[in-house]
Amino acid sequence: MQFIFGLATGRSGTGTLAELLDKQKGIYAKHEGQYCPWEKDIIAFYQSICDLMKYANEKRIATVAFYWRNYLSEIFRDFNDPKVIVLKRERQKVIDSFGSMYRNKNHWSNPEWEGFDGNNPGITPLNAMWPKYDLPKLEAIGAYWDEYYNDGLIDYWLDKFPQNIMLMRSEELWKSEDAQRTIFDFLEIEEEDRVYDTSIWKHKRQKDPPYLALDRKPPPELHEIAKQKALYGREAMILTGRPVDVEVQLTEEEFQQVERSQVAGNV
Repeated sequence: MQFIFGLATGRSGTGTLAELLDKQKGIYAKHEGQYCPWEKDIIAFYQSICDLMKYANEKRIATVAFYWRNYLSEIFRDFNDPKVIVLKRERQKVIDSFGSMYRNKNHWSNPEWEGFDGNNPGITPLNAMWPKYDLPKLEAIGAYWDEYYNDGLIDYWLDKFPQNIMLMRSEELWKSEDAQRTIFDFLEIEEEDRVYDTSIWKHKRQKDPPYLALDRKPPPELHEIAKQKALYGREAMILTGRPVDVEVQLTEEEFQQVERSQVAGNV
């Protein structure tokens, strides 16, 4: 079984890459189906790989997610002839896209920093996926982009295993059959098995979506469940009888707010 890893900062075409790979004969592809924290956790990494193998029925498994970056040493050490595709989108476009997507949440600033701006997402699996900086949100996203591409890690692996890792601009993947041909050549997909598709610019934002936010903090039990999911995983919680969901009761005022948003087409 051969593994194909796709990675980028996020908001950079990873969903598009996963969908393109899933169209190819003999490849099972998944986009961000598992979670691995930014701070390296080897057990979480291999648990994610085992989870992927449970659902795949092809000889090649492609998994595309931003958090694979910090596990490249394990990928090249322990996998048989892995293939790694790194996408790179323009820095400011990544900052703008994340800023639009997570308008009321800040996953990149250190919540203990005195200048923290935005709502603290708390202890959740998603919040553990990104590094934290003592910077305002948009500057922190920029620092994340800089660390992702400019600290020498990806360049090191590109130099060490040029036959197993490639770098491509995200925009080329979206718009060019030639770029897709480069990927197929890299993956050694036979010509008759290739499916080209330049129409799958996944997660493209035409405009900011309407957003509904209730003016109160989530219940504390929700934070506790999210914390346990991050530590143990949902399946382990079910096996040990831990709660995996929480019911949130809306006040009358909040219910009316939701109704008004539904009528206006905002939900």
